[in-house]
Amino acid sequence: MRFYTKADNGSNTERLRISNAGNIGIGTVSPDTLLHLKSSGAGDPKIKIENTNADQHQGMIHFYKTGSSPADGDAVGSVAFYADNSADEETLFGDMKAYTDDVTDGTEDGSIKFRTIKDGTLTDTMSLVSGSVGIGTSSVGGSPGAGSVQFHKDANNYVRIWDNATATMYLQSNGANAPSVSLKNSNSDALEVAAFQQSNAGGNILGQSRNGLQMLVGAPNGVMAIGTSNAKNLVLGTNNTTAATIDSSQNVGIAMSPGGSHRLDVTGSAGLSTGTAWTNTSDARIKKDVATITGATAKLKQLRPVSYKYTDQYLNVHDEIDGAKTYHSFIADEYETVFPDAVSVQGDLIKTTPATYYADGDDLPSGKSVGDEKTAETSETLLTNLKQYTPHDLQMFVVAAVQELDARIAALEAA
Repeated sequence: MRFYTKADNGSNTERLRISNAGNIGIGTVSPDTLLHLKSSGAGDPKIKIENTNADQHQGMIHFYKTGSSPADGDAVGSVAFYADNSADEETLFGDMKAYTDDVTDGTEDGSIKFRTIKDGTLTDTMSLVSGSVGIGTSSVGGSPGAGSVQFHKDANNYVRIWDNATATMYLQSNGANAPSVSLKNSNSDALEVAAFQQSNAGGNILGQSRNGLQMLVGAPNGVMAIGTSNAKNLVLGTNNTTAATIDSSQNVGIAMSPGGSHRLDVTGSAGLSTGTAWTNTSDARIKKDVATITGATAKLKQLRPVSYKYTDQYLNVHDEIDGAKTYHSFIADEYETVFPDAVSVQGDLIKTTPATYYADGDDLPSGKSVGDEKTAETSETLLTNLKQYTPHDLQMFVVAAVQELDARIAALEAA
């Protein structure tokens, strides 16, 4: 059946056709759907739905899925966008489709899902699922696929951004007392900020790297803790320079790596803000076998004070030392012959070359990503069993030697 219009003194123009299959065509003589609109005009064909009623209600397009056996997962309606590809093939470039996720009376759930074509394949782009939003995934909740984003609201409010099936960004607020932010990559390197509150409950900042867990913990009442969960060093620095290092044995190095035999190692000078000195516990009640030092002058005469500079080999490990400077001290090997108990083995001289990692701009080998290890950490032992001495005994023997010399002077003066 065909419908025509005719202008004055003009010819008939077909406007609408109903095919023998019951399809209605406007602008086409071969409609292939129930309603087929076709036009070669720019921006046509258009469908206009207009509501002129002076109330809050609107016009609508009404999709109604009806049947005798409604089921979860039924498609309710869709809007599809087709165009020809370079091979003149009618191709679906995108669509939006509504589903019945749960048809149970009283607990109904629904979703609207958007797809677009990528590299010739329709790809889930965005999903609206029962009050939540997923980007790059058709599902919300659980573990969506690579490169997806979730905006999800339930008893545990959270936002997730996923990559390679790993949660790379996670924002969560579980009620009023446990907000958290987590960032993680596929190598399990992570940063987490959790449970910082206005109350005394404290909070955490956790950095999980492939080499272990580094943490900044704010405990109740303002107590703060910084540490690692493995045998790696804790390093503190300023201006891109290491200021202090704490090793896995809790030894501390200031402007250097801890030597291993002292609780505190310092490169450079250490001072006190007042004219005092370091203190020692020296109560008589904790000592036995107390005896006056004798022969101090003869003992001190065996010592050889020297001036020296450090070797290139030592400076290669301790670049914090000024290699051009002349230092004054004793040789531990010689000092040991005079004060054997004051000399000990410090450890080995080890040259450590840190691991390197691929960065932006590097040529990445197959299977490698930015942040992956490029070269492993290496260590080379240059010298073994380095000796060290403590000058503590020297102070007491200098005092004893002065007393001995004073006694000799007094004896000479009395003669």
